[in-house]
Amino acid sequence: MENMDNIPHYRTLVLGTEGSGKTVFMASMYQYLAIQHTETGFYLRTTPIQHRDLTHLYQVIRDPDSPWPATTTKVEEWDFLCCVESHISRKPVFSFTYYDYPGEVLTEEAIEGSQVLQDFEQKAQMADTRILILDGEKIRAWLNDGFKVSERKTNIMQDLDFMLRYLQDGLKPTHFVVTKWDLLDEDLSPEQSNHTLDRICSALMENRNFHSIVMQLNQAGMPARLIPVSAVGKNFATLDANGNMQKTPKALPVPYQVEMPIALTLIDAFHAEHVRLSPEQRVTLQKVLSSKLWSFFISETELLERLPILPKFKLSRQVLSLLIEIVEVGLREKSLDSLLKERDKVASKLKNKESAMKLMVLNYAVLAKRLLNNYPASDLNSGEK
Repeated sequence: MENMDNIPHYRTLVLGTEGSGKTVFMASMYQYLAIQHTETGFYLRTTPIQHRDLTHLYQVIRDPDSPWPATTTKVEEWDFLCCVESHISRKPVFSFTYYDYPGEVLTEEAIEGSQVLQDFEQKAQMADTRILILDGEKIRAWLNDGFKVSERKTNIMQDLDFMLRYLQDGLKPTHFVVTKWDLLDEDLSPEQSNHTLDRICSALMENRNFHSIVMQLNQAGMPARLIPVSAVGKNFATLDANGNMQKTPKALPVPYQVEMPIALTLIDAFHAEHVRLSPEQRVTLQKVLSSKLWSFFISETELLERLPILPKFKLSRQVLSLLIEIVEVGLREKSLDSLLKERDKVASKLKNKESAMKLMVLNYAVLAKRLLNNYPASDLNSGEK
């Protein structure tokens, strides 16, 4: 994989208990995003070894005669490079690492002070964003039967008890990803589907710790989202009478919204940095970005390097302005149509890394807006819960 020193790099910690769907989600996400699609506008690259491992995993998932992949038993660090492909060349735009730990780290007994636990807590602190994988099958059981969870060690509320503690220290943008959405959505209309997510949100909010964490994220100005995903999509597998997922012969997986957590990583990680600026720093930054006088005395690169603001982000002035607009104005104030027009305009004039980065940001903004349009309940920052 290319040298990633000159592009922004982000770190995401993925939390999920055993059987929640982390492994299937990761393999499906990569398989879908390894190719650039019109609806996403970007694709992922990784090392040859990780490409091989994730592709092998996906082959097991899609094979109707193979059992589902075994749960993760070791610590994994997945490195990805986000790229935009134009008619001219491939343009790497930013990179990120997913830290994926076995669910047993959260729920099973371990020796106090063990290296795995120490490493896990360190990564939890280092991460720019955090993803909590919420088992859709357990959520379905909770909504239908309360505490009755067939052949499960824990129910969804107990899972939250194990995971939420790692969000408390150093609030970061957080994505609560509801897996196995095909079990919850079934043949619902878009309006009914959002109602289902709203119902799930209400149920989760009954957990006082979940409610408190979301309120803290809100008060800190940190993005908090509830994102429905399905690694295999509808009609690929069904739940049998014993509570086991059975694959449908000859069916092909059609992943649903597996790209959303990545698409939101850049926007939300930047949002977190922007929130940490003082009001004076924000005013200074806006003045610098809106003024053209600086171009007579100093190059854009030198200017941004000298600014004691947002030192982590190696972004052009144009991209920085766009991100600030998205963060400060908010996607609720922008229409999907206007974002699509702006994205298509930039795509038609793609020339360099700066324009590629702007295109990537607009691609992500389009996806985030679609999520908001389809699932208003996904935004956990939208007022008092």
